[in-house]
Amino acid sequence: MQQGQVLVSLDSSMLDTAVQQAEAGVASARAAQAANEVQRQTALANYNRMLELHNAAAVSDQALEAAKAQYDALNTGAAEAGVAQAQAGLSMAWQSLSDCEITSPMNGIVGRVDVSVGETTSPQNPVAVINNTADLEIEVKVSETDISSIQAGTAVKVQINAIGAEPLTGTIKGVASVADPVTRTYPVKISLPNIAAAQVKSGMFAEVLLGTQRRAGVMGIPMAAVLPKSGESIVYVVNEENRAQAVIVQTGLNDGKYTEITSGLQLGQTVITKGNTLINESSVLNFTDGGTAQ
Repeated sequence: MQQGQVLVSLDSSMLDTAVQQAEAGVASARAAQAANEVQRQTALANYNRMLELHNAAAVSDQALEAAKAQYDALNTGAAEAGVAQAQAGLSMAWQSLSDCEITSPMNGIVGRVDVSVGETTSPQNPVAVINNTADLEIEVKVSETDISSIQAGTAVKVQINAIGAEPLTGTIKGVASVADPVTRTYPVKISLPNIAAAQVKSGMFAEVLLGTQRRAGVMGIPMAAVLPKSGESIVYVVNEENRAQAVIVQTGLNDGKYTEITSGLQLGQTVITKGNTLINESSVLNFTDGGTAQ
């Protein structure tokens, strides 16, 4: 579907007649204007003659005033106003007739048509839905504590589970400066180019990862390695005897995959990231794969 292509055509038989009537009205108004112009010229000539006779004391003041009034009555612009009014009516009739062809406002794909042949439509009800998913837009609500850290033009990660586990990259398009009066949050719009490989559909649910704080040179481990226990966070590390040892840690920022460790671990320690929910400190470990804290 191309922009300007006709989607739906409405019955225009009555509007065709309205256009013809409006055209006839314009023709009639122009004829009246032409007749008024002839009468005006005649009245002007009569007034000039009366003025000469009045100067020669051949006619009375009353006769001169009557000639002047007749000329002024034909010089009010009423005929011109009638033509303008008739032309405006014709323009409205043509506009109504052109509105019988509902065209696409954009390039895209017709996703839904909500009318059938013979149905009566109204301006309040859409007749079709057109999708253009080449460039999508996501709107998220951000709290007042985080909105000051978000700037337009920043790249963000967009996770759409219906597409796959690999996040897409979007760009912050706009940040509202006024909070929503109901939620007291700030709308943030994100532009998401829809590459062919992604095939994102309009209306899909998306999770947006917005970075409000950034730290460099910190220790980070996979979030799956951190377990809750007795109100604290623990991580199982491998000790010298190849046994699991629970270590209480303090966590900081996380990006959804890795979490910052502010205390409890040392660089170089081996951290258990898989199967850690099935072991305890008496477990002897056999490794098939492993890694070090980052």
